[in-house]
Amino acid sequence: MKAKITETEKKVYEHIKRSLQEGYAPTVREICAGCGFKSTSTAHRAIKSLTEKGYLEKHDKLNRAIKLAGRKIVKIPLIEREDQLSAAAIDQADTFIDFNPPEEYTGKLFAVTADEDIPSAFVRKGDIIVAETTGVKVAVEKGGIAVVSMGGGVLSLKQAVTNGAAAIGKVVAIIRYV
Repeated sequence: MKAKITETEKKVYEHIKRSLQEGYAPTVREICAGCGFKSTSTAHRAIKSLTEKGYLEKHDKLNRAIKLAGRKIVKIPLIEREDQLSAAAIDQADTFIDFNPPEEYTGKLFAVTADEDIPSAFVRKGDIIVAETTGVKVAVEKGGIAVVSMGGGVLSLKQAVTNGAAAIGKVVAIIRYV
C-alpha cells in the first residue's frame, strides 16, 4: 500500500494526471499555475514527495519528464504514408517514438508530423500527432482534427470543415518539443 498523500500533493497529482490525459506532462510552472501556487518550490516539494511515495516517476535531467507510476511507455511508429498503416507495415516501421498513453485504446496507435499550423486546435507545424486507427475510416465532426490521406497516399493533419469528414485516424495526443 502506498503512503498517504497531503492535500497539496493530491492537487499536484491530479493536475499532472489531467495534463497527461491531454497528451503532455506539465512543467513546474504549469503545475504552479494550475494549482494556484505562488512558489515553484511548493510544486518541486510535492513532486519530490510523490515520487518518493511511489505515485510519480520522474527523470531529473529532462523537462516534462513526469509520468504516473506504473504506466507503461509504448513505442509507436512515426509514419508518413497511408500504406504504412497496415499491421505488417506498422510492425516494420523504421522510426518509433515513445508515448505514455493515458488509457487503453481499441485501435493501433501511430504518429504523424503536423505539416501545417492549425491555430484553432493549438497545433503547430512540426508537432508530433498521436492518433488511433480503428482499421476503417471514421467520421470527424466539423472543427475536429484528424489524420487524412492526401494525394499519393501521403498522410496529413487537417481540421474538418464539415460534419462527417472521413479520417484515417482519431487524434489522441499532441507532442511538442520545445
